[in-house]
Amino acid sequence: MPTRPASDVFAKLLTKEQLAKASEKGELLKAGTLIARLREEVGLTQAEFAERLGVSQQAISKMEWGDDVKLGTLNRALSVLGASLYVHTAHGDLPLTTSP
Repeated sequence: MPTRPASDVFAKLLTKEQLAKASEKGELLKAGTLIARLREEVGLTQAEFAERLGVSQQAISKMEWGDDVKLGTLNRALSVLGASLYVHTAHGDLPLTTSP
């Protein structure tokens, strides 16, 4: 499944007004919000997503409600949902890759 930057996903899911409002509130920085929107976009229930990720449905619920998510877990979750995680640095964007 091809991957895409999260910013492209948000641009598709939200109107410009919603995007601006969410950005003002800092909601775009919340990993759980991103994960929930992507999961819904691809049509997966929490249970289906949990099975693909190899965790419990409760773990997905906690993740989507804002529990701390390790960077590796976030990267794996986004990969399952067809998105990519990039780290923005002063020297450019660095894609995170999943270990083989």
